[in-house]
Amino acid sequence: MKPTTSEIVVSNLHLFSNHPVGFDINEGRLDKLQSPHYFINSHFTNAYEWLYKKLGTEQILWTYPILRKPQKMSWNHACTQQKWILEVPLTEILCIIDEGKWHSVLNNSPCYNYDELKNALQIQNPLLNDSQLDKKIDEVITNIPKEKSWDTIFQTPEEINEYSNIIIPFPVHPEWVKDTYVYSTYSISDLESIVECIKEQGVYRCTIDNEQGIQFRKSLEKDLPYYGIKAKVELTQETNQSSKLYVIME
Repeated sequence: MKPTTSEIVVSNLHLFSNHPVGFDINEGRLDKLQSPHYFINSHFTNAYEWLYKKLGTEQILWTYPILRKPQKMSWNHACTQQKWILEVPLTEILCIIDEGKWHSVLNNSPCYNYDELKNALQIQNPLLNDSQLDKKIDEVITNIPKEKSWDTIFQTPEEINEYSNIIIPFPVHPEWVKDTYVYSTYSISDLESIVECIKEQGVYRCTIDNEQGIQFRKSLEKDLPYYGIKAKVELTQETNQSSKLYVIME
């Protein structure tokens, strides 16, 4: 849960959090009933209620380490978000969650490490064949105390990695905000819409994360010729986090 003084290895965590444009993380109160995740199904609802009870509050914000690699672009041509860059004192962190284990909680399943469980059972029962081992694994999983196992989702600061979810209080203290900007995400599945825009207007432009922009530029340079488009693709860095991407038909 919340780090203790003995656990602190750095004074601040560098984090980011993405939200709809216009959503201010510095003020107001969150309404869980407005969350797109809360009502996905009853298991999700129960998982969030379990977490709220553990933390003693529903006013929480999900953030992620800056070291997290950009997710493979799911690309929705109309998807525009606001990214918040934060520097949060470690003493203000409510908890650090292992993302993989959190998915088990969301699916109302016990948390366990399959490889560790399998290796342990093989050592205990070296004569079991594969079929017998699988049956033994199923038996053990069935008997794992579900909610007790959920407590293992919480990480210490030393365990933070790119798949950690960092939960902080909402609203966010203004001094924690180091930068915020609007950006758009895109994917190859929407390439035809981008191609149509270039053909109709002769130009395409967007604001995008620096690292995503590099990937996007390379993809466009490779893929546009297949659509019969000869264009110049330019990427201009505007801030430490975002760039302007221009595609101009030649």
